[in-house]
Amino acid sequence: MKKILKVVGVALCLVAFGQTAKAQFSAGVNAALPMGNVGDVISLGFGVSLGYDYALDDKMSIGGEAGFTFFPTKDPDFIEDKYADGT
Repeated sequence: MKKILKVVGVALCLVAFGQTAKAQFSAGVNAALPMGNVGDVISLGFGVSLGYDYALDDKMSIGGEAGFTFFPTKDPDFIEDKYADGT
């Protein structure tokens, strides 16, 4: 947990100092809602993401973003019970 807080802190500092330069860093916290039948098994998802954007000129930039989203199951025994016989 301490490592995650350090990474988030560094990312926020980079975002704050990157506003005047051509490069911009971003950090985000995500929430996700499962839709349809998936919602019966999976509860609310949450995650984090980091991004980088480099301005080529006033109207164009390139960049990328990477993140991780975790979806905990509502019933941890669901997969073992349902698929225990290998079907």
